[in-house]
Amino acid sequence: MSRVVVLLEPTFLRDRENGEYAARFRSLGLTAYGDTRDEALTALKDFFAFFVRKRRENGTLEWFLDKAGVEWYPEDKYPHDPSVIEYLGEDSEAASRWIRVDPTSPYTTLAA
Repeated sequence: MSRVVVLLEPTFLRDRENGEYAARFRSLGLTAYGDTRDEALTALKDFFAFFVRKRRENGTLEWFLDKAGVEWYPEDKYPHDPSVIEYLGEDSEAASRWIRVDPTSPYTTLAA
């Protein structure tokens, strides 16, 4: 399976009562939580990796990304400068799945 690059903008919410943060990729329906923004974002990226693995297992990743209306590309067709993408982690179950972030973009650029 070839990797895909997905452009997503995370949103953050903070619970006023307990101070917990929620990080969301709203277009994919993914939400994760943490005591800080960084913890919530890290948890969201882990959740995204799980999401990608499960969607790939049932053959619906590209279909779901299209249906959600998110911008995505096959890795070899990514139209922007790939040198600005930083590898953040690897799904331990398959070396072909990665999470990456473009630090110059307001979007989180994820490749899986």
